[in-house]
Amino acid sequence: MKIIICCLNLYGGGAERVASLWAKGFHNQGHDVILFLAENKITYSIPDVPIVVIGNGQSSIKQYFDWYKIFKKEFNRLHPDVFISVNHPWAIIAKIASIGRGLRIVSTEHNAYEKPNYIKMGMLDKLHKFFFNRFVDIVTVLTKADFDYIGGRLKNVHVLPNPLTFAPLNEVPNKEKTILAVGRLNSWHVKGFDLLINAWLKIAPKYPDWKLKIIGYGSDVNRNYIKSLAKNINSNQFEILDFDKNIVEHYRKAAIFVLSSRYEGFGMALVEAMSQGCACIACDYKGRQKEIITNMENGLIAEANDSNSICHILDNLLSDATLQHLLQHGAILRAKDFELKSIMNRWNIILKK
Repeated sequence: MKIIICCLNLYGGGAERVASLWAKGFHNQGHDVILFLAENKITYSIPDVPIVVIGNGQSSIKQYFDWYKIFKKEFNRLHPDVFISVNHPWAIIAKIASIGRGLRIVSTEHNAYEKPNYIKMGMLDKLHKFFFNRFVDIVTVLTKADFDYIGGRLKNVHVLPNPLTFAPLNEVPNKEKTILAVGRLNSWHVKGFDLLINAWLKIAPKYPDWKLKIIGYGSDVNRNYIKSLAKNINSNQFEILDFDKNIVEHYRKAAIFVLSSRYEGFGMALVEAMSQGCACIACDYKGRQKEIITNMENGLIAEANDSNSICHILDNLLSDATLQHLLQHGAILRAKDFELKSIMNRWNIILKK
């Protein structure tokens, strides 16, 4: 098949990293892959495939009409079989541009369909998720929780978890006494870094040889704010670092990983940490993280938006080396279910229907 994957760029974001992995997976299966990028910014590893730059659409609604013209022209030239949109708004534009072609349009969703009541979903996001997605051929969501939440409002919906970036280890490496959290610093409230820091503040004196390390992209304003939350923690027990390409090394060294998010569509960093043998604690948002972790088998589940729950579970884990080892081994085994080859098998089933 000839498959177009359309996304913003291949730089920095989780959904964009997933797009690069799909490109690799389809290419390895022998499909012809073409990348449509709004911004020609690439840091993720990709196969040697054609790239079409479609423009970033950040300045004017006119870009929507430009995308339509570009898609129509490129469809005439390329004669693709499948168009995969990584987030919005390309799926519905591609659907209109491909009328009469038999081109299958796939809209892939990379965040939760459901958010807490105190966080409003934007009107444009609602329009894309619940209206425009009615007209595309296939919609993928990250979890069964989202599938169930959608119910009968959309047709031809499939659950497609994100693939692992790193190959799971075969055994647990030597670990440092580090508690790791990873995520966008500008989204510190969503990522619950304040909850995690507050939890660590309460028990850090009990574990003087342990350190909490937070890694992520972000502005100086947000970085300094997060630092201010930790001002009462001993300086050798807290560190905040920029995200770097060697994030896998941080996962391998950390004994414990905490996903403290108030809400999370899937938890890609969680699966990455599991693959490198971290004992993981995940705050569960309405069952989504429970689809990844079986409590006490390959991780521990905490209540979302609850610093006391994080504190209690982290305290228990830090004081129990046997439990740490059990969860580290279980995490690696569970992470194997999210290897790229497994996710590409799911793609094959979806596209054959």
